[in-house]
Amino acid sequence: MKMAAMKRVLLFTSLLAAPATAAVDPLQLPVRSVAAPAAAPIAPPATLQQPQAERPPIPPPLIESTARQIEAQSRGDYGAMDRLTQLPSSVLPTGSINRQFDHPNAARGQVQPFVVRFSWDPMLVMQLRTPVNLGTRIYLPDWERVQEPIWNTKPWSFEVAKIAPSKLMVIGHAAGDDTMVTVVGSSGNTYTFYVRAEGFNANTTPDAIAVVEASSPGPTPGSSLTPSNFAPSIKGAPPAAEPLDFPYRWYVKQDSDRDIAPDRVFRLGPYTYFDFGTRAATMTKPAIYAVVDGVETLANVETKGENGQLMRVDVVESDFALKSGDRTVCVKYERAPRAPAPQEAQRGTLAALFKW
Repeated sequence: MKMAAMKRVLLFTSLLAAPATAAVDPLQLPVRSVAAPAAAPIAPPATLQQPQAERPPIPPPLIESTARQIEAQSRGDYGAMDRLTQLPSSVLPTGSINRQFDHPNAARGQVQPFVVRFSWDPMLVMQLRTPVNLGTRIYLPDWERVQEPIWNTKPWSFEVAKIAPSKLMVIGHAAGDDTMVTVVGSSGNTYTFYVRAEGFNANTTPDAIAVVEASSPGPTPGSSLTPSNFAPSIKGAPPAAEPLDFPYRWYVKQDSDRDIAPDRVFRLGPYTYFDFGTRAATMTKPAIYAVVDGVETLANVETKGENGQLMRVDVVESDFALKSGDRTVCVKYERAPRAPAPQEAQRGTLAALFKW
């Protein structure tokens, strides 16, 4: 017991005698580096596998290929065409049908669906709505003759063509565009049109036909022919007293026949005269047949007047047929010829017609 107590006393005494220990700064403690675990190496991204394009087969030798084609074509096999993938625009529908033609309603200013009518005036500008790429036909008066050139202010967007002596066609190729068209007739009348091209989705019924009405400045083709303005068409015509007689009417079956129709037909003494006016210098004159009891006989023709504008036959009081190719004009003789009007007696004279 005493020994144990002595040991405790000695231990306590040694502790009191030991020097004081300085405070330890935790920041001054040595740091032991710990190695981080090695990261696994990053593998490069896997390369995407692109589908390999199939190489076209090697064509057979030219001679062998030609021989095979000849053999196949002799059986009627000319090969297939994949046109849907190569040329879709040429075979697929465009979807641009103008549905206004299905159930049409007359638009404002139209006398019936698609038809507009004008009364000509030299100061009038006739307004037209033309369906794009379909066009509008313009009918001038039957007695009128379209003179070329025809003025079109936008020829790159619109086509204007003469399709008959008194008919025109206007076609617009760009929806939303417009143009001015000016036509001069053989009568001296000027016809002015404002044309607007409208697309298939327009909400107004377009003008497919335009009819122009005007009074004839001279005799109307197909009616009784008069010598109005006749003498002035012959240069240097002296006055004379012998009147002309105009007992004829002429008729045509189709518009193209008018190309060979005379301007006037009259009788003077033992002769019948056919006047072709200023056209005589450039036109191919028709053959003239006298029609008696339904039988046609080729008439003996003499050419007279300025530029050969008059054709004279030694047949009177007869019907006639004028023919050139497939064109025919029928000239009917009126059995009760009328007396010439005073102005006809002044203008239409033998001396005024010929330079003998």
